[in-house]
Amino acid sequence: MRRIALTLIACACLAPPPPLLAGAAAGTGVTRAEYLKGYEQRAQYICSYYDTTLAGGYYSAAARYAHGKDIRTADSIFVALLKEPRGDMFWMFPCIGT
Repeated sequence: MRRIALTLIACACLAPPPPLLAGAAAGTGVTRAEYLKGYEQRAQYICSYYDTTLAGGYYSAAARYAHGKDIRTADSIFVALLKEPRGDMFWMFPCIGT
């Protein structure tokens, strides 16, 4: 259950920057290490909204799983969301009898 939730947020929040962006940062006088350190801070700032919000959602649950914060709440959010799955990634659920 947690792996599914983590994949929902991995690309948006936890993925490292593409190599092109790191190279572009080098042109501004910033080293790759400094750029990546700044990236980690920016990613944490963006994800902090989702792991502290009271509104339930897949991003909120996945951010809590990824940061190890309030796992019980993340479990309850995820289970509640899967009671009535909807959206593009769940189109197969009715076909397989879940």
